[in-house]
Amino acid sequence: MVRTIDYKDKSGKDLLKEQLGTVAGYTEITSIDGRIKTEKLFSGLILQYVSYHKDGNETIEAILAQFPEDITINILSLDQELGDYTMFQEANYQNGKLWFRGRILKDKMNRAIYFDALDLMEGTSIPGTVSKCFYFTEDTYFTFDYDHNDALKGMDSTYAVNAGCWSPYDLEDLGGFSWSQVGNYYRNAFPVIPRG
Repeated sequence: MVRTIDYKDKSGKDLLKEQLGTVAGYTEITSIDGRIKTEKLFSGLILQYVSYHKDGNETIEAILAQFPEDITINILSLDQELGDYTMFQEANYQNGKLWFRGRILKDKMNRAIYFDALDLMEGTSIPGTVSKCFYFTEDTYFTFDYDHNDALKGMDSTYAVNAGCWSPYDLEDLGGFSWSQVGNYYRNAFPVIPRG
């Protein structure tokens, strides 16, 4: 088992351990055998947030016991692998209490392309919480949001030609955007997994 620890500044650039005291904030990323296990977000040298990738044999209680109670602990659990896609269940805890559940679908490049919030008790998708992402690069993408009827509500773009927020009506004449480029998967909240 090979364990590595990397450090990144707020813009995602690599840091040396010796530089940590000189930056306003950073993320400590621990990987085991090349797979991310924890991502710890620090403000100065104070731990603010943890994202933890849970293995099947770990318990929520044991994970929560590793960290201070007053910060948010985001626990990701592998739900299922679906061809080129992987679905994760997400749960956020603070002070030992569950306060958010969701799902994240990642593509084979480990990019999150689908998100939604789940009802805390039932585990069903909450209408109006679905978002999907279409990527050009890691920093350049379209994010599509959907309303309570699962219809497109709007699109946020970091793509230079059309950076900003756009309504569905704007998309018909928006330079640098075409449905044929992004595909029909993004027109509606469902399906969760792209077809074909």
